[in-house]
Amino acid sequence: MRRTCLNIFGSRFLNKNNKALLIRYLKLYSFRIHKAQAMLTRNIDIRSRYPWFFTQRDPHDPAMQKIIETFDMVLLQQHTPENYKVCIARLVHSDHSEIVLNDLTKMYLMTCDVRFHLPVADYRKMESGEIIIFDMKNFTLKHLTKAVVSTLKFISKYLQTAHPVRLVQFHVINCTPIVNRALLFIRPFIYAKLYNTLHFHKVGSLENLYNYIPREMLPSDYGGSAPSMNELKKYWYGVLETYRPFVMNDDYWKPDGNNI
Repeated sequence: MRRTCLNIFGSRFLNKNNKALLIRYLKLYSFRIHKAQAMLTRNIDIRSRYPWFFTQRDPHDPAMQKIIETFDMVLLQQHTPENYKVCIARLVHSDHSEIVLNDLTKMYLMTCDVRFHLPVADYRKMESGEIIIFDMKNFTLKHLTKAVVSTLKFISKYLQTAHPVRLVQFHVINCTPIVNRALLFIRPFIYAKLYNTLHFHKVGSLENLYNYIPREMLPSDYGGSAPSMNELKKYWYGVLETYRPFVMNDDYWKPDGNNI
């Protein structure tokens, strides 16, 4: 039955080179074709209406290299017992002048596209949801002044309506008092369903985080047994480098092309 769904959906939208992405959309909606089709259509529509974030992408571009230098985004190698993938993000240092939100958003979406196209040997082992951890350690009030309202609206809409991942938890660790101001600023852009997944952990109180994510699967930076953030970052940006021709192909997602 599921193979039939894959064949029907695939014949209408994606070629065989996109099988991993196709399965991701279908699994997200328990192989209900019409719902998966609707989300994929929204994704393509958003790409066409916000081309700056999805075209002229090159990991070697100086702006992208600056993001790589100043911001860590990694996926952990293991899944939680609930079969959730865990993503950790953090600022490398507190210099707000080196962070450009539009560039950071572009890099994040680029890495997501690569990740979603990685081959899947067994769709049954594909994650059932995702947990995001943001480390506030180097976040300052000055970073809030760099925020672009239109970009926040865009990324919020994309993540909540067109991103082929079920966000199940969002943890903010090493929270400082400015988290309240940051939350007031972004609250208008977050749907209630996502807002209810937020969890906050004060500086030095990671013990509570371990109630949600097994300590041993976290990077050594956070008291776990997994490779360090730097090691994981090196690995994932190596994957991005391998897929550089893919992300640089601006015709890949065009609905009037041969790929979709």
